[in-house]
Amino acid sequence: MSRQRPHKQNSPASERGLTLLEVMAAVTILALATSALLIGINRDFDKAVDSNQLRIVKMLSTKKMEEVLLFYTSGNQSQTLETSGNFESDGYPQFEWSLEEEELNLTTEEEKRDGREDQILYKVTLTVKYKKEDGTDAEYKLSSVVEPPKQE
Repeated sequence: MSRQRPHKQNSPASERGLTLLEVMAAVTILALATSALLIGINRDFDKAVDSNQLRIVKMLSTKKMEEVLLFYTSGNQSQTLETSGNFESDGYPQFEWSLEEEELNLTTEEEKRDGREDQILYKVTLTVKYKKEDGTDAEYKLSSVVEPPKQE
Protein backbone atom coordinates (compact mmCIF):
# COMPACT_ATOMS: atom_id res chain seq x y z
CA MET A 1 0.00 0.00 0.00
CA SER A 2 1.07 3.42 -0.72
CA ARG A 3 1.20 5.92 1.93
CA GLN A 4 -0.29 9.29 1.25
CA ARG A 5 0.98 12.26 2.98
CA PRO A 6 -1.67 14.08 4.94
CA HIS A 7 -2.55 17.56 3.60
CA LYS A 8 -2.16 20.35 6.05
CA GLN A 9 -4.74 23.02 5.52
CA ASN A 10 -3.34 25.70 7.73
CA SER A 11 0.29 25.46 6.74
CA PRO A 12 2.31 28.69 6.59
CA ALA A 13 2.88 28.26 2.83
CA SER A 14 -0.85 28.33 2.02
CA GLU A 15 -1.43 31.45 4.11
CA ARG A 16 1.31 33.54 2.55
CA GLY A 17 -0.78 35.18 -0.19
CA LEU A 18 0.94 37.04 -3.06
CA THR A 19 4.66 37.62 -3.15
CA LEU A 20 6.10 41.07 -3.57
CA LEU A 21 7.21 40.19 -7.10
CA GLU A 22 3.67 39.20 -8.09
CA VAL A 23 2.25 42.46 -6.70
CA MET A 24 4.90 44.50 -8.54
CA ALA A 25 4.13 42.69 -11.81
CA ALA A 26 0.39 43.35 -11.39
CA VAL A 27 0.98 47.05 -10.63
CA THR A 28 3.28 47.37 -13.66
CA ILE A 29 0.71 45.80 -15.96
CA LEU A 30 -2.01 48.05 -14.54
CA ALA A 31 0.20 51.14 -14.99
CA LEU A 32 0.96 50.29 -18.62
CA ALA A 33 -2.70 49.67 -19.43
CA THR A 34 -3.74 52.93 -17.73
CA SER A 35 -1.05 54.89 -19.55
CA ALA A 36 -2.12 53.50 -22.93
CA LEU A 37 -5.72 54.38 -22.14
CA LEU A 38 -4.81 57.96 -21.14
CA ILE A 39 -2.75 58.43 -24.31
CA GLY A 40 -5.75 57.34 -26.38
CA ILE A 41 -8.09 59.68 -24.51
CA ASN A 42 -5.66 62.60 -24.97
CA ARG A 43 -5.38 61.89 -28.71
CA ASP A 44 -9.17 61.80 -29.03
CA PHE A 45 -9.44 65.09 -27.12
CA ASP A 46 -6.93 66.74 -29.47
CA LYS A 47 -8.90 65.53 -32.48
CA ALA A 48 -12.12 66.87 -30.96
CA VAL A 49 -10.52 70.30 -30.46
CA ASP A 50 -9.19 70.33 -34.05
CA SER A 51 -12.60 69.28 -35.33
CA ASN A 52 -14.29 72.08 -33.38
CA GLN A 53 -11.83 74.65 -34.75
CA LEU A 54 -12.44 73.42 -38.29
CA ARG A 55 -16.20 73.69 -37.72
CA ILE A 56 -15.78 77.30 -36.57
CA VAL A 57 -13.51 78.12 -39.54
CA LYS A 58 -16.03 76.67 -42.01
CA MET A 59 -18.86 78.64 -40.41
CA LEU A 60 -16.91 81.92 -40.46
CA SER A 61 -15.66 81.33 -44.04
CA THR A 62 -19.15 80.61 -45.31
CA LYS A 63 -20.51 83.75 -43.66
CA LYS A 64 -17.75 85.92 -45.10
CA MET A 65 -18.10 84.38 -48.58
CA GLU A 66 -21.84 85.10 -48.49
CA GLU A 67 -21.01 88.76 -47.79
CA VAL A 68 -18.59 88.79 -50.73
CA LEU A 69 -21.10 87.18 -53.10
CA LEU A 70 -23.74 89.68 -51.96
CA PHE A 71 -21.34 92.49 -52.86
CA TYR A 72 -20.92 91.10 -56.38
CA THR A 73 -24.61 90.45 -57.00
CA SER A 74 -26.20 93.47 -55.29
CA GLY A 75 -25.02 96.13 -57.71
CA ASN A 76 -24.46 98.48 -54.74
CA GLN A 77 -21.03 99.82 -55.64
CA SER A 78 -21.18 102.69 -53.13
CA GLN A 79 -19.47 100.36 -50.67
CA THR A 80 -15.99 98.98 -51.10
CA LEU A 81 -15.03 95.38 -50.61
CA GLU A 82 -12.49 94.86 -47.84
CA THR A 83 -9.65 92.49 -48.70
CA SER A 84 -8.53 91.45 -45.20
CA GLY A 85 -9.55 91.48 -41.58
CA ASN A 86 -10.45 89.24 -38.68
CA PHE A 87 -13.62 87.89 -37.14
CA GLU A 88 -13.46 89.97 -33.95
CA SER A 89 -17.05 91.19 -34.41
CA ASP A 90 -18.15 87.53 -34.43
CA GLY A 91 -16.19 86.78 -31.25
CA TYR A 92 -13.24 85.07 -32.93
CA PRO A 93 -10.37 87.59 -33.20
CA GLN A 94 -7.80 84.78 -33.51
CA PHE A 95 -9.12 83.91 -36.99
CA GLU A 96 -7.81 86.24 -39.73
CA TRP A 97 -9.07 86.34 -43.30
CA SER A 98 -7.85 87.67 -46.63
CA LEU A 99 -9.55 87.91 -50.00
CA GLU A 100 -7.93 87.46 -53.40
CA GLU A 101 -9.59 88.23 -56.70
CA GLU A 102 -8.39 86.74 -59.98
CA GLU A 103 -9.80 87.85 -63.32
CA LEU A 104 -10.72 85.01 -65.68
CA ASN A 105 -11.15 85.91 -69.34
CA LEU A 106 -13.25 83.21 -71.00
CA THR A 107 -13.07 84.71 -74.47
CA THR A 108 -11.28 82.45 -76.95
CA GLU A 109 -8.74 83.75 -79.47
CA GLU A 110 -11.24 83.08 -82.26
CA GLU A 111 -13.93 85.13 -80.49
CA LYS A 112 -11.43 87.97 -80.01
CA ARG A 113 -10.60 87.92 -83.73
CA ASP A 114 -14.33 88.11 -84.49
CA GLY A 115 -14.49 91.25 -82.35
CA ARG A 116 -16.62 89.82 -79.58
CA GLU A 117 -16.66 91.45 -76.20
CA ASP A 118 -14.53 89.83 -73.49
CA GLN A 119 -16.37 87.43 -71.24
CA ILE A 120 -14.95 88.17 -67.80
CA LEU A 121 -15.51 86.29 -64.56
CA TYR A 122 -13.73 86.61 -61.24
CA LYS A 123 -12.38 83.82 -59.09
CA VAL A 124 -12.69 84.99 -55.50
CA THR A 125 -10.63 83.07 -52.93
CA LEU A 126 -11.15 83.58 -49.22
CA THR A 127 -8.31 82.36 -46.99
CA VAL A 128 -8.80 82.05 -43.23
CA LYS A 129 -5.64 81.65 -41.15
CA TYR A 130 -5.52 80.52 -37.54
CA LYS A 131 -3.37 78.71 -35.02
CA LYS A 132 -4.24 75.19 -33.96
CA GLU A 133 -4.25 74.27 -30.28
CA ASP A 134 -0.76 72.77 -30.67
CA GLY A 135 0.53 76.14 -31.95
CA THR A 136 0.95 75.19 -35.61
CA ASP A 137 -0.36 77.50 -38.32
CA ALA A 138 -3.35 76.37 -40.35
CA GLU A 139 -5.41 77.84 -43.15
CA TYR A 140 -8.72 77.14 -44.82
CA LYS A 141 -9.50 78.28 -48.37
CA LEU A 142 -12.88 78.77 -49.96
CA SER A 143 -13.26 79.83 -53.61
CA SER A 144 -16.11 80.87 -55.85
CA VAL A 145 -16.41 82.09 -59.42
CA VAL A 146 -18.60 85.17 -59.86
CA GLU A 147 -19.62 87.63 -62.52
CA PRO A 148 -18.14 91.12 -62.32
CA PRO A 149 -20.04 93.48 -60.01
CA LYS A 150 -23.12 94.89 -61.69
CA GLN A 151 -22.93 98.56 -62.58
CA GLU A 152 -25.97 100.67 -61.74
